[in-house]
Amino acid sequence: MEYAAGAGLDTSKRCLQGTQNDLLSEIKSWIRTTGEDVPRVLWLSGTAGKGKSYIDHTITSWSNELGGLGACFCFHITRQADHPNEKIFTTIARDFAENPLRHLNPSP
Repeated sequence: MEYAAGAGLDTSKRCLQGTQNDLLSEIKSWIRTTGEDVPRVLWLSGTAGKGKSYIDHTITSWSNELGGLGACFCFHITRQADHPNEKIFTTIARDFAENPLRHLNPSP
C-alpha cells in the first residue's frame, strides 16, 4: 500500500498551550456533534505558515488519546516530488489500521 511518509500524525507537533483555543474548541465541538447533516470530514486549509499542521496534529492526538478514530494528512512543500496527493487515502487508511481497537470508543 502506498504511504506518504511524514504526512501523517506526528505526536510531537502540538499547538502551544493557550494558543488557537477558539478554533480548537470549535473543532472539538464539531467532532462531538452527531446527525445526518453534519459533515464527517474536516478539511483545514489556508496559507502556509498559519499553524494548520499543528492544529491538525493537536486535534488528531486529542481524539486518539480519548479512543476516537482520527487521522491527519499534511501536505508539505518539501515533499511535492513524492506526489503525496496520490497517497492521501492509502496513508489515512494505513494510519487507521495501525490501531484497530481505537474504534471501540467512538465518542471522543
